[in-house]
Amino acid sequence: MILRDIKFVLEFNPNKYISEIRKVMKEKNLNEEHATQFYYKDKFQDKAVQIRDESRCISDLYISCLGKYHTSETKEIIIHLVDELSEASLINVDGFMEVQIIFNLEQYISLTNHQKNQMLLNIIQRATKSVGDIFEWEYQPFQEAYNKVIEKNYENNYVWKKKVSPGRKYIAEVFCMHEINEYLIYMIVKDYRDKNELKRELLHRVSPHEFMFAPYLGDLKWLSDDSVALIGENPRRQWAVNV
Repeated sequence: MILRDIKFVLEFNPNKYISEIRKVMKEKNLNEEHATQFYYKDKFQDKAVQIRDESRCISDLYISCLGKYHTSETKEIIIHLVDELSEASLINVDGFMEVQIIFNLEQYISLTNHQKNQMLLNIIQRATKSVGDIFEWEYQPFQEAYNKVIEKNYENNYVWKKKVSPGRKYIAEVFCMHEINEYLIYMIVKDYRDKNELKRELLHRVSPHEFMFAPYLGDLKWLSDDSVALIGENPRRQWAVNV
C-alpha cells in the first residue's frame, strides 16, 4: 500500500454541550435525541465542515512532500479531533487508520490562517508518529515532509498541467493555488522561447475541498494557435483564454 491521504474529522461530543442541548429540549419541546440532532446541525455542523475543508490544503501539501511512502497496512490516515481520548484511540480497518488527537476547537477558530496551518501540520506530525510507532515505520521521511512544508511556508501552489501551442509559440499552464479557505485556478500563457509570462487569468475560485475543485480539472487543450481552454471533467464545460 501507499499512504495516499490524511483526513481530519471533527468529532461531536454531546456531553460537552449538554446544558445547551437541554435548553433546546425545553425551548423546542424535543426529547434528548432530537434536541442533540438539532443542536449539532444548528451549532456544530458548519464547524465540522470548516475543519474538513480547511485541512485539505496542508494535508495535500504534506502528502506531496512525503512522496510515495509504502506501508503494509495503511493507505489513509483519518485523524479524529476529540475532546478526550477513548480506550480505542487507534483503529485500522482495510487500510484506513483512524487515530484520535486531542483538539481545542475554540483555540483553532481564533487563529489566523497561517497559524491554523501550523496547528494542523503539528497534528499531522503527532498522528503519523503515533501510527508509525505502532507499525514500526521508518520515520525520517515523515520528518523530512514536515520540514519541507515549513520550508515552503505552508504554501501549496503548483502547475497542474502545461501544454505547448500548435505553432510552438506559447506555453499554457494551469496554475493552482490551494489555500486554506479557497482554491484558485489560473490560466497562464508564456512565451515558448524566453518563458516570459504574457497573460494570467483567474478562471475559478472555489472551496478548498477536492470535491469542489476537481470537476474543473479535466484537461488542457489548445483550440487554435492563440486560444487555449481548460476542459472540465465533463468535457462539455470549457473555459477558453485568448492570448
